[in-house]
Amino acid sequence: MMGFGIGGMVFGLLMMIGILLLILLGIWALVTWLSGTRSQPRVSPGDHKPVGGGSRAREILEERYTRGEISTEEYLDKLHTLGQ
Repeated sequence: MMGFGIGGMVFGLLMMIGILLLILLGIWALVTWLSGTRSQPRVSPGDHKPVGGGSRAREILEERYTRGEISTEEYLDKLHTLGQ
């Protein structure tokens, strides 16, 4: 077989496995990136607080208060509800 022998067959098999793994890794990375699951905060069942994004809720509350959408009483009440 053109002088490569068994070593060439083993090298070829390892190269094919490596290429297949790279393709699968690329597909996984693309699906993860398109789904955007890493950037969205998770919400516990029955709870309205994000598991990892409590500071974002406070930012939104501060923005609404700054724009005048909610009163000072509403702001303080909601801030207390957030546990801040």
